[in-house]
Amino acid sequence: MLQHVHMPEFRGVMVRRTTPMIKGVGGLLDTASNMYKEAVPSVKVKPSTMEFIFPSGAEIKMCHCERANDKHNFQGWQVAAFLVDEGQQMLEEQVVYFISRMRTMAAMKPVMKITCNPEYNCYLRKWLQAAGYLDE
Repeated sequence: MLQHVHMPEFRGVMVRRTTPMIKGVGGLLDTASNMYKEAVPSVKVKPSTMEFIFPSGAEIKMCHCERANDKHNFQGWQVAAFLVDEGQQMLEEQVVYFISRMRTMAAMKPVMKITCNPEYNCYLRKWLQAAGYLDE
């Protein structure tokens, strides 16, 4: 997401299934805090709200989506970039809902990246197979 933080309108969101997964030692919050401080020393880090505010006004927020209905917490959001960390832990309906939030006033095409440790019966494998990325 660092490639976009020069744009004031940029809003990025990193999602994990639970907050302890985000805030755990060496987890997403620790890793991103260190990386962002190194790349942009003047970034404002707000650990209590899991937010990063860059000098341009760009923002990156971390949040959880534990239960299926938690997806509705994203209602009305406009997200330029999503990172769904450990996507196999999310429900397909949650990720599809995130896709519906992908719109932005920033000068970029919205993007989603999903990290995963694939499980055979996971929706992600089915998506990749349907797209022709997997063979026998």
